[in-house]
Amino acid sequence: MSLFKSIARYKDLRLRTLWLAIGLVAIVAVLEFSTPPDYVFGYLYIGPVLLVSDRFGRVATLQITLVACALTLLNTWIPGLHPASVPTIASRLNATLALIVTGFLSDRNRTHQEVVSQQQAKLQAQEELASVREDFASTLAHDLRTPLLGAIETLKAFQRAGFGAVLPSQQKVLSTMIRSHQMSLQW
Repeated sequence: MSLFKSIARYKDLRLRTLWLAIGLVAIVAVLEFSTPPDYVFGYLYIGPVLLVSDRFGRVATLQITLVACALTLLNTWIPGLHPASVPTIASRLNATLALIVTGFLSDRNRTHQEVVSQQQAKLQAQEELASVREDFASTLAHDLRTPLLGAIETLKAFQRAGFGAVLPSQQKVLSTMIRSHQMSLQW
């Protein structure tokens, strides 16, 4: 899928989420304002708050939370058909507090998820880098072994007098060189 299609799909999903949240707020508002203030439907605003928090940023979460709190508290006095009692006001304040806590926690959760995603991306990049390093080290070791093996075999041919007579002092030097190269191969 192309980048443009992915972006368009993401924007479409965000737009649908926004309209879903607005629709849910409208439904809850109708429930709130069509019933007496004693019936508190403000808790149902938690759904739109969570939707907005998941797809949008901190500002949008704050805005939807404030709208939900205002609508919940506003129904205490509007439509004004019933007088507000102390338990009703307490219930609405309790619902408002629940909305505020939900908005805060959902924003905090989204922030933590972003941090976790960033850490996972860093970890994956480090794993890829480690893999590249291992490949490089393996290739380098192979490329260094090949000339050392050739040098050892050439020195052994000299030692066997394959290219002419070798003096005892030269044998000693050749043995030291072969041992040194073999030690290098063991690294």
